[in-house]
Amino acid sequence: MLIDAVQFAMNAEDMDVAWRDANTIPRMNAADIKKQALIVPAGFPPIGALPAPEGPAEFPTAYFATRAEARAWLKS
Repeated sequence: MLIDAVQFAMNAEDMDVAWRDANTIPRMNAADIKKQALIVPAGFPPIGALPAPEGPAEFPTAYFATRAEARAWLKS
């Protein structure tokens, strides 16, 4: 799954992790998502961190500054 968070002006301070964990992650697990790549604004803290499951997710999430990097990781 590729999410371009830059396009919808994602702000890390506005993230509601508890809501995400309760409402979106179970659906993504049920859809058998294998990886989640998020394209985020430059300087977003998790860029470059090792991909890992977040909360109850059964798949790793990774953060990238560019679409090319995100797509390369998804294909790996």
